Amino acid sequence: MAGRRRRHQLPHPPATNYTYRLQAKDQIGTFTYFPSLALHRAAGGFGALNVYQRPAIPVPYPPPAGDFTLLVGDWYGAGHRQLSRTLDAGAPLPPPDGLLINGVRSPPAFVGARGGTYLFRVSNVGLRASVNVRIQGHRLRLVEVEGTHPVQNVYGSLDVHAGQPLAFLVALDQPPLDYAVVVSTRFAPANLTAVGTLHYAGASARAPGPLPAGPPGQYDWSVNQTRSFRWNLTASAARPNPQDSFHYGAIPPSRTLVLASSSPAGGGARSTASRSSSSTRRSSSRTTTTSPTSSSGTASRRGHQAPVGRRHAPGRPSSGSTCTSSSRSCSRTPSSRGTSTDTTSGLLGEHLPVTTPFQYLKLALSALHF
Repeated sequence: MAGRRRRHQLPHPPATNYTYRLQAKDQIGTFTYFPSLALHRAAGGFGALNVYQRPAIPVPYPPPAGDFTLLVGDWYGAGHRQLSRTLDAGAPLPPPDGLLINGVRSPPAFVGARGGTYLFRVSNVGLRASVNVRIQGHRLRLVEVEGTHPVQNVYGSLDVHAGQPLAFLVALDQPPLDYAVVVSTRFAPANLTAVGTLHYAGASARAPGPLPAGPPGQYDWSVNQTRSFRWNLTASAARPNPQDSFHYGAIPPSRTLVLASSSPAGGGARSTASRSSSSTRRSSSRTTTTSPTSSSGTASRRGHQAPVGRRHAPGRPSSGSTCTSSSRSCSRTPSSRGTSTDTTSGLLGEHLPVTTPFQYLKLALSALHF
């Protein structure tokens, strides 16, 4: 839905409506929508877009008793037109004047029953400020980051940066009271705070004690927390894969790639190499000779330039290799520096020099698109 006016889509005239029709099949999770022009987001032009999975698609946590949507973000006393003029003049955005939760400073209470587990969907819809979210007396189990399922670590609070959505589970296992849901700014000169309420059904008093404090430190704490986010590679995708199975371990393999890497040392230097071979998809017999004899290290490949091999200093002899596709064999000639250039075989019948981890990764990924 994003794009430049009159190039990707026509502009919408004032006082008219436009209905977006889309299929939300590629991703499930917590998202937001907002206009990209004229800082309309600062005027409240945003909203939540929660995409729920179909019943046939499992998620890596039990169904929650309910879910709450929190649109948190910074607020400016100046209007969006004034902010736009500030940016057009080359000045940065000023510090925000406040924080809002769902468009207000004190939103209605989030009501849940004791003993239940609830999903909190939090999106930072602000223009600039990063925020920290925490709930008094409760732990946050992270279950979604930007539409993907991470390893479910438990946190005391979570940093949510501008434009970022995430979701966490909260177990209502405390005495039935009202607990503070605190959102505060991060990395800002002034500490701005907005407070909501997690209300246990039947509660008649607030939890004692002060509001929970924000995390210690600044950038280092936030960066380390972000580094703790890991993909849950065993979770199902948003839709069936081409083999019509949600469990990759149950898919009969039709092709096997054997990958090997090495890091030989020679001539006072260490190099890396990667190789692969395939047991299926044999191509027609032909011989391809790769000889990275210059600093660019190129090889003939159907009229296209092959990936760049390890660079050799001018005047130094380099290694060469000859591979026969039908026999899946390669011969390598050691270079004068005691190292050799490995080639890959079995990827679409091609034999290409791969001498760095990046080239190996690029070639391995290209094999997935045969």
